[in-house]
Amino acid sequence: MIAYSIREPGFDSSKALRIGFSVWTRSSPKNYLSIYPEAAKEVFKSTTSASLSLCALVDDVWPRVELARTRDEQEAISSCYATLLPELGFNEIHFVSEFMTETVFDACLSIATKVTLSEFWKLLPQSKKDTLDDLTLAEVIGFLWHVHVLENAISRYKLTGILAGIRSEFFYLASRKLLPAHEVYFVNTA
Repeated sequence: MIAYSIREPGFDSSKALRIGFSVWTRSSPKNYLSIYPEAAKEVFKSTTSASLSLCALVDDVWPRVELARTRDEQEAISSCYATLLPELGFNEIHFVSEFMTETVFDACLSIATKVTLSEFWKLLPQSKKDTLDDLTLAEVIGFLWHVHVLENAISRYKLTGILAGIRSEFFYLASRKLLPAHEVYFVNTA
């Protein structure tokens, strides 16, 4: 299930594992989410850690901005995540709207100078690379926003690692240089 991982030098596998998983509420939750608690258990078994916490980082801010939803529309979708994720085995659910206070532009501009265009290009899906006409500024700002959210979540919730789908590989490789030290576990979702 874990395709591969990037481990921090000197990582102490006996300390408590606090693994984050980031999802945004573009639509109602999908079945693929059930894979991540199982993947977290696989990571846990490969360590000498005494405990595991799987923390869902649910972005309910960016979808509301990008998709121009009302608060009520967003709340209807977010409540589905609040109900389903604990049932699947997530220990903690943290909605971005509850722990982010800075504006999108303050966050994004501070990170934008640290990412090259070639790095950003690598994390785009092939469909976006085929035609630049479909690439929007919202996608660039969305990437920067997500890095900022992860930076805050890693620090605030003392996360030691992140679970990510293998299709998000380039995002997490690019963002590692911008984030506090953490492990990344890539889950094969195929």
